[in-house]
Amino acid sequence: YRNTLDQLNGFMRLHGLPSEMRQRLREFFQQSRHVQRGQQRKRILRLMSPQLQGEVALKINAKWLKNVPFLKGVERELLVLVATSMQPAVFAPGELATPGYFYVIHKGVALYGGRVLTSGKVWGHDMILRRRELCHFSARAMSYLEVYRISRPDLIEIARPFPIGWRKIRWEAFRLALIRTITQQRMAIQKKEAAKQRSNRAG
Repeated sequence: YRNTLDQLNGFMRLHGLPSEMRQRLREFFQQSRHVQRGQQRKRILRLMSPQLQGEVALKINAKWLKNVPFLKGVERELLVLVATSMQPAVFAPGELATPGYFYVIHKGVALYGGRVLTSGKVWGHDMILRRRELCHFSARAMSYLEVYRISRPDLIEIARPFPIGWRKIRWEAFRLALIRTITQQRMAIQKKEAAKQRSNRAG
């Protein structure tokens, strides 16, 4: 970490970056230690036996695993794989989290769909949908936001060999897509009717 900061300072001096930007970069790299800790955690887990790896992974991730609809009732082995496949990431204040991922907050505050999310909260359940236009929101970091995340392709690849989990994810994706498609159609009809009423009043 100290070597990284030394390299950062040399980089900023070389390019003559302004003081305010230097301060922001130092803050970000200090927060990015979360990424290094996350990678170290994965290395330590890999050194354990499969049984211990599973027990530890489920224990340290139990807080958020129970809040994921498409993971309820799936195989224990799938839960372990999902938990150990989550990748660490950091977002600076004001940044939008990259869409297409399922997120778990490790530390920090995010604003998602008008709701404030803190440590242990999750968002991005709709990443299981193929149609991106049906996904509602992206979260915005309100502070430095440390998260763990997994992408849709990675989740699908992990889940496909597990019959219960695979059916659960497909069913949840179908259910969510149906609800949101109906909602969008209703909103489109309401907008059309409202526009027609305004036109009639204007006439």
